Amino acid sequence: WELVTPELPASAGPRSEISSTRILQPGASAPGCCVPASLPTMDRHGRFEHYRYIGDKRTQLVYDVDEATDEALIEKINEVASSPFALSFGPDTLAEARNRGYKPAN
Repeated sequence: WELVTPELPASAGPRSEISSTRILQPGASAPGCCVPASLPTMDRHGRFEHYRYIGDKRTQLVYDVDEATDEALIEKINEVASSPFALSFGPDTLAEARNRGYKPAN
């Protein structure tokens, strides 16, 4: 559940009080809110479902699973994730991958 307060008009001034609030059910959007367009992304591999960055030990490349939209790149990530040469990073950040010597795959 989400508590939503109505937007005040610009003429209301800084000391205006909000007279009412509404409670939205889960999944409902507040009036005037924009829903971002969904971009095609790949599903995360079961072994690495909680990780955004997956590294390949053979090539020292790191893949960003959330940003992969190219079909060839998605296939490569799935191949790496299924191999025994894949690893994740803790913390799951690109900075940590670079700290370990991995370079981003393009």
